[in-house]
Amino acid sequence: MSTFLKIYGLIILIAIVATLADRYVFKKKVNMLTSTFVYGALFYWVVSVVRTLSGSGYNFVSYTFFGKELRGYIKVTVLLLAVYAGNTVLSLLIKEKYDRFVNYWAGYFAVAASLYVVLVTQLQMRIVICLGIAAAIAAVVTLILKKEVENTDKRMRYILTASQLLLFAILYYIVGPLELYAYNADDFLYGFADFYPLLIAGSLIFVVAVTVLVTEFVPKIVYKIYVLMVGAYGIIGYVQSFILNGKMTSLDGSEQIWSTGKIVINIIIWIVLVAVLTVVVVKVKIWNKIFIGAAGYIVLIQLFTLVFIFLTTDVTSARTMQITEKDSFTVSSDENVAVFLLDAYDTQFIDMVLEDEPEYLAPLKDFTYYNNMESRYYYTDFSLPYLLNAPKADSLEVTDKSETEVWYEDSHFLSDIRNAGYDINILTERKYIKNIEEGIVSNYTDDGYCILDAEKTMAAFANAMRYKNMPFALKGMYRYEVFDLFDAIAETNIYRMGTDDIVDKLIKENGLDIRNDYKAFRFYHLYGAHAPYYLTENNEMNYSSCNPRAQFRGCLLTVYDYIERLKEMGVYDNTTIIIMADHGLNPGQVDALTAAGETCNADKSNPIFFIKEKGAVKDSMAIDSKETSHDMFFDTIMKCIDANHENEYYGSVWD
Repeated sequence: MSTFLKIYGLIILIAIVATLADRYVFKKKVNMLTSTFVYGALFYWVVSVVRTLSGSGYNFVSYTFFGKELRGYIKVTVLLLAVYAGNTVLSLLIKEKYDRFVNYWAGYFAVAASLYVVLVTQLQMRIVICLGIAAAIAAVVTLILKKEVENTDKRMRYILTASQLLLFAILYYIVGPLELYAYNADDFLYGFADFYPLLIAGSLIFVVAVTVLVTEFVPKIVYKIYVLMVGAYGIIGYVQSFILNGKMTSLDGSEQIWSTGKIVINIIIWIVLVAVLTVVVVKVKIWNKIFIGAAGYIVLIQLFTLVFIFLTTDVTSARTMQITEKDSFTVSSDENVAVFLLDAYDTQFIDMVLEDEPEYLAPLKDFTYYNNMESRYYYTDFSLPYLLNAPKADSLEVTDKSETEVWYEDSHFLSDIRNAGYDINILTERKYIKNIEEGIVSNYTDDGYCILDAEKTMAAFANAMRYKNMPFALKGMYRYEVFDLFDAIAETNIYRMGTDDIVDKLIKENGLDIRNDYKAFRFYHLYGAHAPYYLTENNEMNYSSCNPRAQFRGCLLTVYDYIERLKEMGVYDNTTIIIMADHGLNPGQVDALTAAGETCNADKSNPIFFIKEKGAVKDSMAIDSKETSHDMFFDTIMKCIDANHENEYYGSVWD
């Protein structure tokens, strides 16, 4: 059961209990629905305060409860019952004025919190605390000014509020995310059933709770401004995505650039549309019906889109085979070959590392560094299939990644490694493994699982939709990649590309296991030097960071820690280790480096290639500047496995 449903279900349950106690024990004339959500808002705020004070203030409420045992939820229950008791005492002492304050507070809190969710991102706990304090101030001011919430035409208010919030939910939580997933399913680790019920549950709670609180407890002028903001954002955002965006490029870490003229025109269009909708709210008597009609029209179109997606894709089908971390950090007591592929790591980045820290490569003293290596392809979608399959020369001229699928049909490179007695374990993206003959890769199995956090899931998908729906001038704030959607995963045994820090943590904390019944071939595809540069020099993820040189150093720590564990286990000497990249500089990486303030030679592209043969012992790292290429990878690997191997492919780096 999702932690999200556990903690929010508990909050709602205690809120219902509190409402029942008010009505039947203290004989208050309370509306069951509104009272439940008022208590729910209060309890949610209190839990956020307590969790923040306990040191988890930057996280979502549900995520901080992940993995908690029953006693953790019992503590929350006791806390909320204590809050109710205190609230009841104050209500009895101050009576009606206090109850009005709490109601106003809940209404303003719903306004502030929902606007933050709609316009910015999902609520984190410190933001919740600040919004709660602001709502309290607004409630006090309202009481002083003696403003009353109008009870006229409450039915229309409910319909208007719900329609605008439903429009947002449909675009950002229901249809948009499903469309993103349906047409990019291979890029996701988790399946439809893992994430979509969470989006449905989360958005339902959001829409219902906010609709009730805003409708019941917000004065007219604030209410009209609120509806204008939410409605305008939904309507104009839809216009942006459907009409104004034009062609959008793939997100690969580089920033999409629009001309200044296009950005200015786009901003003007947004300003004009906002002005028109504002005039409608201020001047047009039936403005509420216009907003309801516009929202209803867009929602109807989106529902047709939803049906179309379900009918034309296999989005709900089970995707059982995944790359798991099973035995990925198990090595042999006999012989091992470990390949670390650090994505996009160019030799120019090594130069930057050595410029900052001349001794940084000291742990690689037993290696030979081939610094004049060329990659066959510039991009991972071509280079990874090539390196895993050793395709024939007559099939290498490809222009689309779908053309690489033929390489898997005739390949026997990995089969030869397995037939030599090696267990093959590969950590990379699923799309590069799924076409390999079944049984070759031992960690490509059907026992993978993903447990997601609902709030993180909602935040990740809504952020992706904001990138789609925001004006050009603001899209850069919401730029994302696939691994940003991985952050919603609370627990999994599936390998997540882009989580170098987690791989390193597993190596450092759990070490390596050792087995005697096979030889081991391990292939670790890490995010390495690829933009965006979120990895720190300590190999920790910091999504507010953008320091290429720190990432160039940090990603090497995973390799260094692995080497240390091999030495501790006494198997370093009988292990061949290769540290390489799938490609060097390409246009996307050049753009990302330039944007980060670094200079590079865009005309030069050489992926790194270090190798330590089994038994190699040196005083210092050797450097070999002869011309080499990725074509030599295959025979190099085979000679590491079998010293008597005769070149079968394109020769080795030693030839």
